[in-house]
Amino acid sequence: MKKMFLLASVFAVASLSAQVIVSFNFNTALGNEPSYSADFIETSLVSSASISRGTGLTPASGAGSFNSSGFTLAGLDLTDYYSITLTPKVGASLSLSGVFFDGRRSSTGPTSWEVFSSFDGFASTLASGTMPNDAVTHSFAVPLTGFEGITDTLEFRIHAFGSASGAGTWRLDNILVPEPHEWGMIAGIGLLGVAFIQRVRRTQSPA
Repeated sequence: MKKMFLLASVFAVASLSAQVIVSFNFNTALGNEPSYSADFIETSLVSSASISRGTGLTPASGAGSFNSSGFTLAGLDLTDYYSITLTPKVGASLSLSGVFFDGRRSSTGPTSWEVFSSFDGFASTLASGTMPNDAVTHSFAVPLTGFEGITDTLEFRIHAFGSASGAGTWRLDNILVPEPHEWGMIAGIGLLGVAFIQRVRRTQSPA
């Protein structure tokens, strides 16, 4: 069923692939890697992108995903997060419009999430939400405002908390994501992963 859904998704967004900047599909992931490099980056704009974990989490197996256990049973813990970083190519200036990600919790996994970024030193919550108590992958979107003129490495931290057990897991999955004006189409077919959606303004390197 998942393969059929993925195939349908690929056809639905095939014409948008040229607009994807960074995407993670985790097709070759075991789930418990310490870190994982993006499966696709637009190399004319981004030099690298990867996902890793905060020190409070423990890698967990889960083929085709990036998975963890060890989420706090209480409120937000500053060490329990997924870290997504991207570095603009020298000479490129990025203006981000949002982040889409999918999450699936185990029956005892975390129930809430919040997103922060290094853009303001992780000072403010960009978005937050809850995760239903089921074994279904759910889609989440984080709209961004004021993320303009980015020329240095940027990090997003997706915190999750409120587990019923420290053994509970929460995994992230894959998707291709186009420019912001295509959000409606992506929402219609569902999201299966982590990606960045952006308007990009290229600038010339100083002479």
